[in-house]
Amino acid sequence: LIASDGSPFSQAAWEQALALAQTMGSAAIAVSVAADERDISGATQVVRSLELAAEKEGLTLDTMIPVGRPDEGIVKAADFKQASLIIMGSHGRTGLKRLLMGSVAERVIGQAPCPVLVVKKK
Repeated sequence: LIASDGSPFSQAAWEQALALAQTMGSAAIAVSVAADERDISGATQVVRSLELAAEKEGLTLDTMIPVGRPDEGIVKAADFKQASLIIMGSHGRTGLKRLLMGSVAERVIGQAPCPVLVVKKK
């Protein structure tokens, strides 16, 4: 399961997820969480772009667009789809920003029903 918000950080995770899915011959699921009903359009654009990229590589991509908190949506999607791995990007926040905003990746790691691979943008 690849979690994406459309950011460059998610793009780095997508590249790793695509390579891993191709190497392992595994199914792939793309999840983009919409914070609320107004964000569904943006999340839909994110998963559609991933679908097109997967199609170019000959990979079938299942998609989900849960609504709510990003960490909860990712974990629920992984649980529902019985994912064996979650791959996501990290914004790499440190210090005060991390303390105030928290880390979606950290919360996913703490709640996930499976291993989580966090990819940092190079």
